[in-house]
Amino acid sequence: MKETIEIGGKSYPIAFTMNALAHYSRYKGLALQDLNKILQDIDLLDAFHLVFYGLKDGHRLSKSKKDFALTVEDIGDYITKDEGILVKAIDIYSSQLSSKSDSEKKNKATRART
Repeated sequence: MKETIEIGGKSYPIAFTMNALAHYSRYKGLALQDLNKILQDIDLLDAFHLVFYGLKDGHRLSKSKKDFALTVEDIGDYITKDEGILVKAIDIYSSQLSSKSDSEKKNKATRART
């Protein structure tokens, strides 16, 4: 599923893939079993990093020839001007996480029947 987010008048692809979550979990020092708790007790800087890794992996998946130019600080600056960016990014994260969870449940049910 391709999602985009508007930042500073530009549309950026955003993807909270396992790659994005792996980078975020390394930044935070989270174990694999803690990935479902990412939004619990998240502070503002952690939220900026989560958005950063989602945008960075969205950029990678878009196969753009340009280098990814945003920094965590850039994202913080944009969110300072428009908090809706953070709200939308967290909504996208939540929807992508629930899509993955639904898919895993279907796979487990299929394996249980065979």
